[in-house]
Amino acid sequence: WWTVGEKKCNSTINFLSKKANILYKFYTIFVKAYVLLSFCYQFGVLLSRSSLYLIKVRRVWIVTLLQVINFILFFFVAYYKFMSVYIQFVLMIWVGLMGGCSYVNVVFNILEKKDVGKAEKELAMNICTCFNDVGVLLASIFVLIMDNTFMKIWGVYLCLFLTNSLYMHHH
Repeated sequence: WWTVGEKKCNSTINFLSKKANILYKFYTIFVKAYVLLSFCYQFGVLLSRSSLYLIKVRRVWIVTLLQVINFILFFFVAYYKFMSVYIQFVLMIWVGLMGGCSYVNVVFNILEKKDVGKAEKELAMNICTCFNDVGVLLASIFVLIMDNTFMKIWGVYLCLFLTNSLYMHHH
């Protein structure tokens, strides 16, 4: 009887250690996916900011509307988790293209405006740059708060949930 119990205990420990290894790999892929998604976004921004002489957009509101659609799509992707991360890589390049396109064309349209004086253009550029920097600052503060509060807790609960569901599925 002792041997049967010991074998059962050893098999459970072996199972949990294998699942812990799988969870570690999952977590590593998740962290790397975030870094790769960020890279894809920055790559898209680089391409679009470098392509002003190829493509000029006068109606920047269209790009802004596309960004709203991107936000809605990624909100549902995050909530329902229905999209492969590989498709998200491609979409994140698209999001970067839209962000860079919006930025570079707003600046271009301000500078190319014929009926606005030099002082007004300078003021518009300063306001545009200030709002851009404030947006980046607020996003950075939000990420710092998020990473050190509810995302840290969420990561722990995710690992506990996956460990429990994998263990229950095995037995």
